[in-house]
Amino acid sequence: MLTPVGRQVAVGTLALAGLAVPLRYPGSLAIAAAGLFALAAGALTLLGRAQVAAWVRVEPAELHRGGTVHIVVEPTRKPLQDALLPVGDARHPFTGDLVVPVHQRGTVAIGPLETVDGDPFGLYERRRAVGTGTTVRVRPRIVPVDVSWCRGSATGSRSGRRRSHDGSLMVGLREYVIGDDPRRIHWLASARSDLAVLLVREHAEVEVATVTVVLDTRPDAFRTGAAFEDAVDLATSILLAAVDAGLPTNLSTTSGLRLTGAATGADRLRLLDTLTDVAPGAPERTPARGRASAGPVTLITGHGPVGDALVAAGLTGRRPLVVRFGAELAPASLEEAAAGWPVAAGSIR
Repeated sequence: MLTPVGRQVAVGTLALAGLAVPLRYPGSLAIAAAGLFALAAGALTLLGRAQVAAWVRVEPAELHRGGTVHIVVEPTRKPLQDALLPVGDARHPFTGDLVVPVHQRGTVAIGPLETVDGDPFGLYERRRAVGTGTTVRVRPRIVPVDVSWCRGSATGSRSGRRRSHDGSLMVGLREYVIGDDPRRIHWLASARSDLAVLLVREHAEVEVATVTVVLDTRPDAFRTGAAFEDAVDLATSILLAAVDAGLPTNLSTTSGLRLTGAATGADRLRLLDTLTDVAPGAPERTPARGRASAGPVTLITGHGPVGDALVAAGLTGRRPLVVRFGAELAPASLEEAAAGWPVAAGSIR
């Protein structure tokens, strides 16, 4: 590709060559010949250059948003100069060894290396991809979130009565009958009883609180892309903290995504993969009814009416905790929002 100087030389050469014959001026023809020679010589110097190759090595292959990635580019034939390395939407000057912070969530492309070749006269510039690139998986940023209070949000779960190993709640004693599990025999109560019978514990199942997060993914919900990224980070932090605490989870978005989990390792990975790739999208025309469950519901949004987001997520009739990003009275940072949830969340309107 001709540089601006190369284009000027080419135009001047053609103009002088065209005027040399009608003007019968030998000097014009000589200057045009010199320009043509320079253009041809510059092109030949580029054609004669050997092909180079390079490969990109990235560590780690997976990181959280805001973390740094170590990139090593190793040419296989000769040293490279005047090259650029694409990392997502940005391009960095090639140094052979880069430590680059990555703020773009999702699968981020790194490379291939772009070389910039030129001729000695500055008439041509050639950009080409060298070797192959790679990708790095950028997860949402995780901040500490306290979900211990969620255990007491389901009906009956705040009771101080003892629970069995399976999580059910002891509600009383009754006489032993054939077929009862011997492990449920209350030996101390049986010994103290005047009835001279064995007594067994009677349990009732307790509904476990489900931590529900509604993420507003409407394209106009957030004023900036950074605010949406903070919203995704907080949603991920709350849900993963709930999974780690052994609580079931429920993720809903205004674009129709529904994902439930039962606090297993597979559920944790599925939540992390889903929120790594989540993007703004239009709401469903007829939103499905969200899953009703005991436990807190948190709506993470930007500006605008809360009711519209709940309707789009199919969770009307629930009163959520509301956390806003990028709006007036919103938390100044992701860490502030995580620390204030859920104490201050209800007041952030």
